[in-house]
Parts: sequence; C-alpha cells; structure tokens
Amino acid sequence: MSTAQIAGLSTSAVFGLGSAALFAFSAGQVRALTTANTRALSSAQIGAFSAAGAGGFTPQQLAGLRSDQIGGLTVLELGAFSSAQVAALTSGSAAGWTTGQLRGLSAVQIGALGTALTKAFTSTQIAALSASGVAGLTLLQIAGFSSAVVNALTTAQVAALGSAQVAALGTAGVQALRDEQVAAISSGAVGGLSSGQVRALSTSQIGALSLKGIAGFSTGQMAGLTSGFVWALSSAQVGALTSSEVGALSSAALRVLNSMQMGALSIAALRGLTSKQLAALSSERVAGLTTAQLKALVADQIAALTTAGIGGLTSSQVGAISADAIKGLTTLQIAVLGTTQVAALPPAGFTGLTLAQIAGLNTLQITALTTMQVRALTSAQLAALEAVDAATLSSVQVSAITSSAIVGLTTAAIHALSTGAVPGFATAALASLSTEQILAMTHDQVAALTLTELKAFTGIQVRSFTSAQLAGFDVGKFNALLGTVQNLLGLPL
Repeated sequence: MSTAQIAGLSTSAVFGLGSAALFAFSAGQVRALTTANTRALSSAQIGAFSAAGAGGFTPQQLAGLRSDQIGGLTVLELGAFSSAQVAALTSGSAAGWTTGQLRGLSAVQIGALGTALTKAFTSTQIAALSASGVAGLTLLQIAGFSSAVVNALTTAQVAALGSAQVAALGTAGVQALRDEQVAAISSGAVGGLSSGQVRALSTSQIGALSLKGIAGFSTGQMAGLTSGFVWALSSAQVGALTSSEVGALSSAALRVLNSMQMGALSIAALRGLTSKQLAALSSERVAGLTTAQLKALVADQIAALTTAGIGGLTSSQVGAISADAIKGLTTLQIAVLGTTQVAALPPAGFTGLTLAQIAGLNTLQITALTTMQVRALTSAQLAALEAVDAATLSSVQVSAITSSAIVGLTTAAIHALSTGAVPGFATAALASLSTEQILAMTHDQVAALTLTELKAFTGIQVRSFTSAQLAGFDVGKFNALLGTVQNLLGLPL
C-alpha cells in the first residue's frame, strides 16, 4: 500500500491489520497513519512493527498513545526511537511502561524523557533503569524525584550518578537515601554535595560514606563540616582523609576528634595540619597520636602543640619526635617535660637545640640527660649551662662530655661540679681544659682526680695549678704530675 492509501484507511480497517502486515510497514508507511488510526491499534499491533518501521512514528502519533499501547512496544521498537520521539511520550503513558522497557532505554533516550513523565513513574519503574541509563538523567528530572523514588534507587544507579546529579537530589533527596545508597556515592559525586546536603546527612549516613567517598570531599566542603559530622566519622574514614582535607577542617571540627580518630590520621594527612589546628588540640587528642605520627611532625608543628599536650606525651611518644622536630620545642614546652620524657628525647637532635632551649632545662631535667644526649652537646651548648645545673651532673654524665665540647664549660660551671662527678671526665677531655678552667677547679675537685686522670694533663696545664689546689697531695699524685712536667721538659723520671 502507498502512504496515501494508508492515510485513507478507516480505524476499523487499521484495527484489522495483522501482525505480518504491520511488521512489513516501512517508516514512511507508519508515518502515514493518522493519529486516530494510531490510537485504534491494539497493544499487540503496536508491538508488531519492526524496529525500522517504529522509527517512523511521529511525535504527534506517539503523544496520542494510550498507556496500554506503550506497554505493547517491544524493546527493539523503543530502541529505534530518537530523542524527539521519546520526548513526545506523555506522562499519561507512565502506567503502561514495563520494567523491561525502561531497562532497555539508553542514557540519551532517558535524558530526552519529559520531566512530567519521569515524575509520573513509580519507584519500581525508576529502579528498573539501567545504571548506564541513569547517567543520562537530567538535573530537572532528578529534581522532580520524590523521596520515595530516591529511596528506591539501586546502589548501582546511585554509583552511576555524577556530582551535578547528586546535587540535584536536594536536601530532602539526600536525607531519603539509605545507608547502602550513601556508601555507593562515588568520590567524584561526593564533591557535588552542597553544604546543605552535607549538613543534612544523618550520623548513620555519615558512617556509611565509603573511604573513596570521604576522599572526594573538596576543601570547601571540609571547611564547612560541622563538629557533629566529624564526630560521626569512623577511624577508618578519618584515615582516608587527605592532607588538603584535614588542613581545611576548622579548629572546632578538629577539636572533637577523639584519641582513636586522631591515631587514625594518615601521615600525609597529619602533615597537612596547620599550627592553628594543632594548637586547638586538647592534651587527650595529642595523647592519641601514634609514634609514627609524632615522628612525621615537623618543628613548626611541634611548637604549635600546647604545653599540656606536650606534657601529656609518654616517653615513647617523646622519643618518636624526630631529631629535626625537637628543635621546635619552645622553652615553655621544655619546662613541662618530666625527667623520663627528657631522657627519651632523641640524642641526634640535641646538637640542633638552641642555647635558649638548653638554658631552659631545669636541674631535675639536667640530671635525667643520658650519656648519649650529653655526648651530642656542643661546646656552645655546654656554655649555656648554669653553675647550678652543672652541679647536678653525675660522673657518668661527665664521662660523656667530649674533648671538643668541654672547652665550652664556663669557669663557674667547672667550679660547681661535684667532687664525685670530676673523676668521670675522660682523659682526652681533661687534656682539653683551658688554663682558666683549671684555675676554676677547687682543691677538692683536683684532689678527687685519680692518678690516671692526673697523668692526662699536659705540662702546660700542670703548670697552671696553684699551690692551694695541690695542697695536701700525697707522693703518688705529685709524682703523677711531676712525670707530666718532666716529660714536657725532656728530663729523666
């Protein structure tokens, strides 16, 4: 039949056409059907057209289809529909759509559906859309979804949503999401959540966010997080935060992290903490830091911690602070360190301590210094020791003072050394004492030296001793000093 003949068919004649005849219709012949004749077709007849033939339906014809006729369309016929044809389908046809038909729609076709039609679909129908098809939903279509429809979305569909689509759900839509749906939101889509949507998330929804999703928050979003949101994060989620995310958190939000959450922060994230953020941490939060985390902190970050935070660290934690980072300790922080904490400080870092830091050590802290720490001290640092501090040094500590560093001890410090400490000096260190330092020694200090130590002095040093210092020396000690002088002059012993 020609298109003119088809256009002239009565509705009863059209209704009488068999499936084979309809299947043979070309696109042009289908297009020739009047709107009234198209509506006269049964659902079975509608489904009899070939894909090529179905491609000929005009928007006007499709707009007039009944819901039962829509239900009769095959997946192949629908697959041949253009965007313009799909857009012509009205909301009145919504009830006729089967889940199989909806599942077969492409992303482009879904995006072409009218918002009135998508809004008319039931939760079951929307849930039938393929994950790849969901990616084609327009923002207006999504904005029209009811909370029930959003709640019915499959996790695969939610995972397919882009950032703009997630944002289009609105606050009510986000609140309607089940926890498993929230867990399915991709990291890219998480970045699309508005501040209002983020604030609308419940505690259980926050806990459901995937680790990749957590890493998807922008710095702007992180800066706006409430204390309640941060408090609801699991330790694993906290561990997924990036350095830029952590650095964007407000001090108030960071302050609510408990010790377990603090301990979960990655090394990279911890390095993102600003001085202002670290200063806001309570001693309990600081105590929650692991040794690995403390080792990662740089000097400026250590300096930002409160004295209460530093004072609350265990000796193991203090020992984990890097050699470079202990340079950041302020005099106030040093002042609150206990003896076991001081003894735990890494010896390698002592060389870099400032004179103010050394001078800030109190007498109890001085007594706690280990031999390794004392051995690391330079002459300039030893010069910062006050007499009262030097008086507390033990013979074991004194034995660790190197020959290059001993020259830094002031005459007041030398004079203040206990008689029990003086014999601890290494012979090489004694041989480095200046004339002024020797003259500063008391009679009791000199008398406490052993024969071996006395023999360590050079001839020039021996000549520096005063009669008062040597008063009461026995023959053995005089001979030890005399031997040094004779060796200097080349005289026989």
